[in-house]
Amino acid sequence: MHTGLLLVQELEKLDALLSIKNQELLAIVEAGGLNFRADERLLDALKSQASSWLVYRTQECEFIGANSRAGGTWPSTYANECEVRVTVQRLEQVGDVLECVRRILPKDRVDDEAGCLNALSALPGSAPVAPEE
Repeated sequence: MHTGLLLVQELEKLDALLSIKNQELLAIVEAGGLNFRADERLLDALKSQASSWLVYRTQECEFIGANSRAGGTWPSTYANECEVRVTVQRLEQVGDVLECVRRILPKDRVDDEAGCLNALSALPGSAPVAPEE
């Protein structure tokens, strides 16, 4: 039980960090570039995706813990361990996307930002490619 409690404390810290990173990303995307601001649909989708990811993480890790078929508090501990592990991965992913977007020159934001944001998708390669002009 002690291990599970420590993992819950770690997860709370990671969730707070993830929330900060998600807010930073949202602010950068919202600011846009030269003569460009993100549309509400994109901003709403980013917010929704961030909250949906948390729900997915919890449900998926609960399945992993329950499927361990361990006794006592071990299923919860395994679920907590899973949540910590995947949250660390998500933090790295959001951090990489943040760095990618920050490197884009304001004049290039419209063309290049989508490529950075695609890394957040659970469906890699599913984003449409903009037609060439």
